[in-house]
Amino acid sequence: MEFNIIEFYKAINFMNQRVNPLGSEKHKYYVDLSKIIGNEVNKIHSKITSYSPNEPTCTVLTGYIGSGKSTELLRLKNDLEVEGFHVVYFVADEELNMIDVSIPDIWQAIACRIVQSLDAIEIKEPAKLNKFLQEYLQILDIEYPAKIKENISKATSAKIGKGKDIFTWSLGISEVLKTSIKKPLDHKKLTQFLDAQKTQLIEAINQEVIEPMITQVKARGKHGLVVIIDGVDRIDNLRKPWGQRQHEYLFISQGKYLTKLNCHLVFTLPIYLLFSNHYEILTQHFGELRVLRMVPVRSRDGSEHQEGMALLRQMVLIKAFPDLDEQQRLEAIPLVFENAEALDRLCHLSGGHIRNLNGLLMSWVMEEDYFPLKREALEKVIFSYREDLRAAILDEDWELLRQVKTSKPMKNEDPRYQMLIRAMFVFEYREGDEVWVDINPALSEAEELQT
Repeated sequence: MEFNIIEFYKAINFMNQRVNPLGSEKHKYYVDLSKIIGNEVNKIHSKITSYSPNEPTCTVLTGYIGSGKSTELLRLKNDLEVEGFHVVYFVADEELNMIDVSIPDIWQAIACRIVQSLDAIEIKEPAKLNKFLQEYLQILDIEYPAKIKENISKATSAKIGKGKDIFTWSLGISEVLKTSIKKPLDHKKLTQFLDAQKTQLIEAINQEVIEPMITQVKARGKHGLVVIIDGVDRIDNLRKPWGQRQHEYLFISQGKYLTKLNCHLVFTLPIYLLFSNHYEILTQHFGELRVLRMVPVRSRDGSEHQEGMALLRQMVLIKAFPDLDEQQRLEAIPLVFENAEALDRLCHLSGGHIRNLNGLLMSWVMEEDYFPLKREALEKVIFSYREDLRAAILDEDWELLRQVKTSKPMKNEDPRYQMLIRAMFVFEYREGDEVWVDINPALSEAEELQT
């Protein structure tokens, strides 16, 4: 039984990236958590493939940032492709200015990605969309720079048939949006124009992009079109010029417009909105909200959650021994850690948050000069992490945290409470029909929370 330190370190770095459970070298580090976190992605899969394959659907997946949503969405992408769907997957920050986002921005980003996902497109000239593009250029008082024209020409040379016009539009609108993003006043002009033209724009996108593309993919033997946008929950929550927070604007006030695309759409949602007084509006817009659960380290009564801890141990050990079975990995613990108790301390302090687990492990490795990793070094890492958390907490929030630690409430619509969720000072757990929240385990040991 060998322990390769270099491969172990590489594996930890892998986990800081989006992990496709069925793709490339990373798949061997994937641990199936569905028994404990639920099968939310399977439910989305069934909704699309079994219940509404030929009718548009809009589904949101929520969970803490870093809890594994990207991995699960990539698994969904793989499964849908195996099922025979054409899937367009992209990450929001690849197409959007995450500081200032509008519904038309999201629509057009989706339309561009759909167009660029297909070769040899055979559809009519997008007259309505080209008219929008010309109006954008007039509003911004710009022309295509020569370099952009050259890039479009090169890209469209690979296209045949009638698809060249729509492909040119998609590249053109991408360049316009990128240009406007660099100039906030220009982006504001575009947003104001498009907000007044939302009905016409979504009609044009559906008629000239989505519906013809669905016809195209079905002609190629596919069952339909699915768009998955990851990272939408990472959009900044700054205030809009009129005072409304961006999340409330996108998902509450304008949320109904996200359901207007005539294809299957899946995207992520900030988890703290589940604890707001807008929850009912969200369900009216999007139906049942799919929540990726945290891996529980303790049950609500405070006892160790044995199944959750067992999975977290495997998530750590598989990075060191991907080719061993679960029992063999447990037997190899002394090669990596001082003892099993040290590994359990790491798993418990992560709170069942996947990115926390990986981050603490990386910090522990960097703290030590040799293996097996010592518990003393881990305690230094935990202390530093706890102090970083403490420094970000306002004096008036400690009392609210003490209440959470004592009562583990199911829900609280106090805006300060939502901030604690968003900042990951508090974690939400679900087991069966039971839902509760608890203090981030690293923070629970702070002196302010001792009674």
